[in-house]
Amino acid sequence: VDAAPVTSEIALLIELEKPQTRLLKRDAGVHSELQHAFDQVRDWLHLADEHRQAFVSCIGTEPKEVGAVKGLIIAGRDVGYDPDHLRKLKGADFGRVRFMTYDDLSAAFDALLRALDST
Repeated sequence: VDAAPVTSEIALLIELEKPQTRLLKRDAGVHSELQHAFDQVRDWLHLADEHRQAFVSCIGTEPKEVGAVKGLIIAGRDVGYDPDHLRKLKGADFGRVRFMTYDDLSAAFDALLRALDST
């Protein structure tokens, strides 16, 4: 029996906070402004899990096409933070939620443009 290959994509829920969002407290803990973004994305993921059929229908796709639902938070800038504290924050395991700053996003776009220019 021949079957068409099944391709499962990731549905990525993106939370954009302002570049001025405070990331860390003085003791290197997550600032409440950033914590709010994490809480919001976790709530979205919970709702997507609890109501998967409705979720995939609302985004205009079929359940078989969505293998996973994950979150991404883009917030704040790197400047003004201790590099070790910032590295710890960026390297933390937040489960299905990934975090990056606007500086990370800019660097990723720059790398993409360089890669496209070299082809």
